[in-house]
Amino acid sequence: MNLIFTVIIFDYNNPLEGEKMKRILIINDDNSTDAMIADCLKTEDNFITVIGTDNLLNDRLFFDLVIINITGLPNYGWILCREIRKKSNIPIIVLTPKHEDIYELYGFEIGIDDYMRKPFNPQVLIARINRLFKRISKENKVMYTFDELKVDKYGHSVHVKGKPVNLRPKEYDLLLYLIENQGKAISRDQILADVWNYDYDGYQRTVDSHIKKIRKKLGNNRSFIQTIRNFGYKFVNSYV
Repeated sequence: MNLIFTVIIFDYNNPLEGEKMKRILIINDDNSTDAMIADCLKTEDNFITVIGTDNLLNDRLFFDLVIINITGLPNYGWILCREIRKKSNIPIIVLTPKHEDIYELYGFEIGIDDYMRKPFNPQVLIARINRLFKRISKENKVMYTFDELKVDKYGHSVHVKGKPVNLRPKEYDLLLYLIENQGKAISRDQILADVWNYDYDGYQRTVDSHIKKIRKKLGNNRSFIQTIRNFGYKFVNSYV
């Protein structure tokens, strides 16, 4: 299969981030698609550099967006989508001449972010690219603050009174999970399913032991995590 790997450096102006260069990887079997996408982005007065290469797929984790054009390689295009999604949460836009809903549904099922049927309006492509970047910026800029407790989702860090709290990875995942579901009572079984995944062969006491360790490390801020007797836990945005 002769694929064309092209990188477009996109000078994306986002008010949430300021000016920031974005690297868009295009994988396709049609040179005209590269030129069309580059022309689309140029209409936005962005700085564009197009770099051709033989194989950039192994470098895909360093890109901000992947656009896969599956005109002449539908099956292989879906394989690429699945392989990329296994290793990264990088946004994926699929361009395809397939107009049947079943293809679009399949794409979303395997984890793509957007699906565009060809032919399409170039301005719509620009709008969807911008929307993806804005969404990611908002997701990556989340900072949770509860009095002395601060949790930086983007920096993957926790601070109390300005001092770092050394949480193990699963402790951090559990704390963030409770925070993002604050005010909601969550059962131990549900926590095991969502934080440890359904295939985790553990016991409910695993949740209890992790909560105990988190509370100890949070000190006086441990009261944010409430115990729901004979059920589970709840994060509350106030001291009790």
